[in-house]
Amino acid sequence: FPAALHASQFDAGAEGFGAGAWRLPSVEEVVLLMQHRRLNANDETPDPVNDTLKEMGKTSLYASSIWLWTSCEHSVNYAFSYDGSYGVVSTSSKCGTYSVRPVSAL
Repeated sequence: FPAALHASQFDAGAEGFGAGAWRLPSVEEVVLLMQHRRLNANDETPDPVNDTLKEMGKTSLYASSIWLWTSCEHSVNYAFSYDGSYGVVSTSSKCGTYSVRPVSAL
């Protein structure tokens, strides 16, 4: 599954947070990460997670229309994803192309 592979290969550039330390978040984790985002006029979010990514030179994955994969499967052909336009979780075909927001234990 490409989304899980991309998440596991993420490298934050800090000791202990290189490739292999990351994974796809569960539905609950995606909701927690995204529930307090506040978009400003430039479609950016002033929050600690996003600010840290920017300081590290990494690309922010926040956008008003972002779709994020989760690690939770709905069926053989569908997985749960987060719809940033409406702030809801839905099912999506595993053939879809969405973003990955990797998470790691701190």
